[in-house]
Amino acid sequence: PYLGDYITEKEAINRQTRYGVKLELPQKPGHPRWPRFVIDAAHYGTEMRYMNHDSKNPNTELQLIYINWNGPFPLCIARTIRHVRKVEELRINYWL
Repeated sequence: PYLGDYITEKEAINRQTRYGVKLELPQKPGHPRWPRFVIDAAHYGTEMRYMNHDSKNPNTELQLIYINWNGPFPLCIARTIRHVRKVEELRINYWL
């Protein structure tokens, strides 16, 4: 999963976030309404924060799953969108 601080876009600009993913969650019935936000992985996170950005030809995409952590909580994961060769780097479009 992509882990880090869940912050507003304004806060991400103030922090000059380098390891961030901007998200807008789909609104689902029964789930809390989340504003557009950024996951800032500058201070902690997983290896996923080192995936390379590519807005033209990414081979992975972000997918949100909900886990039950004191209520429904969105968790951001990456999944491949095509076959990725063994020697190919993983690329993602961070700023959707």
